[in-house]
Amino acid sequence: GMILLWCSTCAFFAGPTAGGIAARIGPRRVSVAGMFALAVGAFLLVLSATPTATGWSLAPGLMIFGIGIGITSSQLTNIVLSSAPLELAGEASATNTTIRQVGTSIGIAIIGTVVNTSVHNALLIAFGVIVLGTLLSLRIPSR
Repeated sequence: GMILLWCSTCAFFAGPTAGGIAARIGPRRVSVAGMFALAVGAFLLVLSATPTATGWSLAPGLMIFGIGIGITSSQLTNIVLSSAPLELAGEASATNTTIRQVGTSIGIAIIGTVVNTSVHNALLIAFGVIVLGTLLSLRIPSR
């Protein structure tokens, strides 16, 4: 449990920081950078997740992954809510949260099933999905 603290601590600080950066350069660029950080973090975890791995050897991947989570989730929420009319902001927020929760649940179920066979395979699948998400994030319209 303490090993994962690297990830959540970085996500905690990256989210608010991303808001200030997005105000200057736009949420699309920040979202793409966050997805790229997720992909780099997942790739580092693929490389470092070995039977002899320690918390310290996993830390760089978990930290970069956490930064990507913080940046991406805050800015995707920003993009969704800013694209909805003001009178539909509540519905847009609820829809965004529901989709994020369902997606997280499905992703955990799939990765959990694969982890039963191999952690390495699960990380490779996660990396592939994140790379796909990164490519799709390039299609976010600029303002």
